[in-house]
Amino acid sequence: MNKAKYDGREHPVRQVTDLKDIIASSCSMFKDDTAFLEKDKPGGTFQPISYAKVKDDVDALGTKLMDMGLKGSKIAVVGETSYHWFLTYFATVCGVGVIVPLDKNLPQDELKSLIERSHAKAIVFSKRMEKTIKPLFDEPGEIEYFISMSESENEKVLSLEHLIEEGNKLLGEGVRDFVDAEINPEEMASLLFTSGTTGRSKGVMLSHKNIASNVVNVSKACNARQGLRCFINSSSSPYLREHHRLGNNLSGKNHCSMRGN
Repeated sequence: MNKAKYDGREHPVRQVTDLKDIIASSCSMFKDDTAFLEKDKPGGTFQPISYAKVKDDVDALGTKLMDMGLKGSKIAVVGETSYHWFLTYFATVCGVGVIVPLDKNLPQDELKSLIERSHAKAIVFSKRMEKTIKPLFDEPGEIEYFISMSESENEKVLSLEHLIEEGNKLLGEGVRDFVDAEINPEEMASLLFTSGTTGRSKGVMLSHKNIASNVVNVSKACNARQGLRCFINSSSSPYLREHHRLGNNLSGKNHCSMRGN
């Protein structure tokens, strides 16, 4: 950011060191407020999800993923904008490993190639994406777990909601490996693949510090006032939507409305 150009024009935001810091501090400061509005079913009404529930679900999912032996692993996520997409992203980066967001609009062969190149040990996908990644069920490569954001009839697929339930049980038994995990801001948090418009897609490694610094500086330039509602539809970029959401958190207690079908 050009400090001279924006001197005296920056909006006040709190300083954060990593993505876990953003989640923990936001959910502590605004725990009773609405973080998300998501439709309960296609054509249904928007239901509020509080910051407190976000923290509880992130902790539960992260705890279970670590219990499954995924500590230090890469976890791919692909699908439409949803609360479960958000949970997968932050449960991974807040103590488990490295998130690999993938574009849901990629051709099947290219998506398969990126999953292989990322060396992901698990992939979390939406119901709509199950058909696209189905060939991997028989040739999983390095993938150890297939996790659906909704229920699946395939016996090889785990349910994300079931993992959250099991994570809550582990937390109730006193398991705190995930909750107490310390984050090194210099370590890689996300592996993003470029669009590949001029050749083969390249993997870009982003650290916690990279992303947190970007969020802080963007928040200084954008007046995301308290109470702002951010509407995100399913066609938005999987690489950008969570950064927009994070920026809102640093400026005040805001929430997102996620479009249902």
